[in-house]
Amino acid sequence: MTQDEDQLTIRLTSTDETKAGFPFDFELEFTYHLKEGSLVIEQTYTNLSEEPMPMYPGFHPYFRTEEKAVVVESDATIMLDYNDHDLKPFDGIVDLNEKKEAIALIDAEKPHVAFTLPELETKVRISYGEDFPYVVLWTEEGKEFVCVEPWMAKNGEFHRKDELVYVKKSKPLKTFCRIELAN
Repeated sequence: MTQDEDQLTIRLTSTDETKAGFPFDFELEFTYHLKEGSLVIEQTYTNLSEEPMPMYPGFHPYFRTEEKAVVVESDATIMLDYNDHDLKPFDGIVDLNEKKEAIALIDAEKPHVAFTLPELETKVRISYGEDFPYVVLWTEEGKEFVCVEPWMAKNGEFHRKDELVYVKKSKPLKTFCRIELAN
């Protein structure tokens, strides 16, 4: 771990324990920056093994709110509802009140979303690398949070293997997520 006034870097390196469940040598580095009123999280995935390393990471920010009907600004027009696995039109409102599983915005072209947190009376904007074609929203019943998460593939991708990202040795994958408050 390294840090200075406005940034912190943490690293996870493979161990015998991690390799028991994920048989690759790797290094994952997250750098958190406070920049111009926003939090920027940079991710670097480095494969230290000979074989290409499969993965499909995402960011998982939680936002404290009692409101579960989220108005989301996105250019997406279709969402995948993991509750019934149906594709549905996305009209800008995601009502998570009756959902036990997540929903995913699946066809956005612009790599950002925005939504309002009523308790803060402000808009949160999340922008992210183009490596993330999906934004997943979910919550838990009785809990006061909503997650708005950029993902690189749909849920269960290690089983399907349609959209897995493969990191080659000595070719790190670098990406980011920026969270900011906007008016």
